[in-house]
Parts: sequence; structure tokens; C-alpha cells
Amino acid sequence: MNERNIKIIIHGLPNKPHSQGICERVYRTIKTRLIVKRIKDRNKFNINEALEATINSYNKTIHNVIKVVPNEVFWSTNEKFLKK
Repeated sequence: MNERNIKIIIHGLPNKPHSQGICERVYRTIKTRLIVKRIKDRNKFNINEALEATINSYNKTIHNVIKVVPNEVFWSTNEKFLKK
């Protein structure tokens, strides 16, 4: 992503190294998915469209740790996802 001057900024929580590891894992997953998409769509690969599609796909996938879709957690009004 550096060669296209695309910057995704996600920071972990201060003094919480585990959260930084989670961020790095997200980066690796997105990068891998973009590489696969670029290999499959050589002639019509558009980085902006591919990045948007990849992030949307990632956010609609059930994750092992939280056992739900990230969009559901982020946009939810469900009490189990809200801090009290």
C-alpha cells in the first residue's frame, strides 16, 4: 500500500500491546486480500475500489474472537455490545 501512497491509520490502545497486535493482524489480512484480488483481476484492478470492497468484506465476516460481524458490533444498539 505504500507504493500507492495509501495510509490506513489504526492505533492500538496506549500501554496495551495486545491491541497493537490486533491492529497488525487486520493490516495483514487486508493486505493479503488485496494481493489475491490484484492477482485475480490483473487487467481491471483499481486499488481504491479493491480497498473499499476488501474492507467491506472484512467487516461483514464473522470473526473468531468476537463471534459476530464487526459491523454488527460497531453499529449496534444491542445492550450486550454497549458499555455500561
